[in-house]
Amino acid sequence: MALFARNTITEETFRAKTAKTRKDAKSKDAKLVMTEDYVELHARSAFSFLEGSSLPEELISVCANLGGAAMALLDRNGVYGAPRFHMAAKKTGIKAHIG
Repeated sequence: MALFARNTITEETFRAKTAKTRKDAKSKDAKLVMTEDYVELHARSAFSFLEGSSLPEELISVCANLGGAAMALLDRNGVYGAPRFHMAAKKTGIKAHIG
């Protein structure tokens, strides 16, 4: 999954933080669902050279599919992905935070 790039949350940590029960967290087939109190605040897109691999639209798409309410984009050395991230978030109703 492209969401889990370098310097972002790992799938295991994400699964542990977002699982409804411990039983779901251990199952590889458990569907990932975000809880309302978790917001990814350290996502980097492909616009952060060598630090992220996902396009901003993909990040928002995954966040929406997982039921997230908000997400932050922290690209390094520029805000080139911010317009695409903001527009994709606006279309899906997710709160976009740019940092």
